[in-house]
Amino acid sequence: KHRMDLETINRTAYSFWALTETFIQNGHIPEAILCLESICQSTFVIFPPLIQVKTRLRLAELLIVHTESFEQIRVHLDRALTLTKELPSKSKIKLRAYHLFVRFHEQLRIYGYVPLEADIRQTKQILKQALAFAQQTGSHKYFWYFQFKLVRLHVLEMDTTSALDAVSVPISESLLEQDTDYILIKILTLLTQAQLSLQTQSYNKAFGYFSCCEELLVQIFNKTRERKSSSKSPAFLKESETSKALKMYYFTLRIMYQLAIGHHGVALVEWSTLESSIITPSIMCLYTWLTPQRFRVLICLIESTLYSNGNYPQALPAAMKGLDYTNKFLGELALAGKPNQGPFQVRCSNEEEAIAILNLKMLLLESCSYIHLSSTDLLSSLKTTEEALRLQKTYPKLCSRMSQLHSLFAHIANLMGESTLHAKHLEAAYKKSEEHSNWRLLCILRLLMYSIRKLDYSKIESFQLEKKRLSNICSHAVIRALYLYVDAMYLYSQGQHLEATEVLRKLRAEEEPLSLYQLSIQSQNMMGATLIRLGSFEEAEKILLSALSISSSNSDLSSSLLSYSLLSDIHHRQKRPLALAKEYGENYSSTFKEIKKRRRL
Repeated sequence: KHRMDLETINRTAYSFWALTETFIQNGHIPEAILCLESICQSTFVIFPPLIQVKTRLRLAELLIVHTESFEQIRVHLDRALTLTKELPSKSKIKLRAYHLFVRFHEQLRIYGYVPLEADIRQTKQILKQALAFAQQTGSHKYFWYFQFKLVRLHVLEMDTTSALDAVSVPISESLLEQDTDYILIKILTLLTQAQLSLQTQSYNKAFGYFSCCEELLVQIFNKTRERKSSSKSPAFLKESETSKALKMYYFTLRIMYQLAIGHHGVALVEWSTLESSIITPSIMCLYTWLTPQRFRVLICLIESTLYSNGNYPQALPAAMKGLDYTNKFLGELALAGKPNQGPFQVRCSNEEEAIAILNLKMLLLESCSYIHLSSTDLLSSLKTTEEALRLQKTYPKLCSRMSQLHSLFAHIANLMGESTLHAKHLEAAYKKSEEHSNWRLLCILRLLMYSIRKLDYSKIESFQLEKKRLSNICSHAVIRALYLYVDAMYLYSQGQHLEATEVLRKLRAEEEPLSLYQLSIQSQNMMGATLIRLGSFEEAEKILLSALSISSSNSDLSSSLLSYSLLSDIHHRQKRPLALAKEYGENYSSTFKEIKKRRRL
């Protein structure tokens, strides 16, 4: 081999690099790739490790952007990472090598190639090495870049605990004071923690993260934007885009939080803020989970959930619009699928995106089913629930919603008058629910309601003990209100009507500021039934008419049926000469006609 001095070797490499950039500027990418490959494959000149590393990284970058030659990219990146061991311990070129390696594995997912377990382990190992090196060299922004990538990887594996551990590294106050970018990173960290806490139903923790985040948001958005982000900052720290995206991310998570704890009234107020300032979804795909497609579907889901609390005619179109979006996006992902190449398996153009969209579709189907139930359209509700069940069985990687689906089937069976089937699905929902969760407590309360109606005292005692054991974990306003409702039911079943009335009055005081439409009607109907037993017909009639008015105005026929039956009971007991439909016909004629029609069906 020809011996050349180091300066000549370096000049040779620089010439090739200059020629490469010229080819790139003129759009001759294949020629640019050949230029760089000539350095890598050189047998005439042995280039130093630093030259080889820089060349292979630039070559890998070109291949990632312009080709799908994944095996070649992998070879160049692996070789570059190996060669970095021969460089000085704190050489910053290592950061670029780690960055490109992570980018490569993200690109694989985008093209729908599902890495093997060995690849996932290697990615985690590389990320941990990158984090250690970034911390060692004081490259704080790159440290957080790699940190969020590790969190994302844990989330993809549905390992929420590890994801929370990874994102819980504190940012020092000195860094926050030093650079505005670190405040943005801190906000993103808090929002990521809040999102993961919502997934694990740790609502108190989520509230704490939101409180800290709000203070920082006020601080960052009140500052004048005199300084542009440093050109040396990673792409995800561009201030103008990041600030807008974080604001949207914050409001979206806040609404999800308010819905999760049952504060529909507050959620509606925050929705008005979000709805009036929705930005182009393209900038939402930061290091959050909100890609443009997911964002559009999520907005429909939020809208349908908000309006399902009393505005069913508006809720159903929002849910159907969301389902149309999911079908469109899933169709696009399937069409963009790539054939098998090498050791990678392909399922669609982007498996991660497909799973996220399918999870949102599952939630939309559940929302549709409940909306159909409200108008006693049992057939549509049953079909929608069965579709959700098929989805769950077809795609085992989806978040399990079996407990929620059994709960839906129990609702349908109850309205059909199938008491045994109702109990069977309620018990299945309870068994498949997570321990120490709000949902398990909800299942217990519904089982208690069923057992009280059936006067099954052995089960009542057992469920009462379980209810008491789980009472301290209740962080959902609706479940807290339902807790009181079940207490009132139990007292009523024991003949303690006065005590039951007092609990119901307490319930009405608690539910009023929360705008709990459905529970409000249920409690009013129950209070009406209790007052009828106590002989307070005038007060009972007033409360039942209020319930009928609310349910009629919102097309909730299932609730209207119960109010109608109880008002009929008052008429029967007082032996009134006029029929119920004639006495209140002016206000509720359409509702009564629909009730008679449903009863005939």
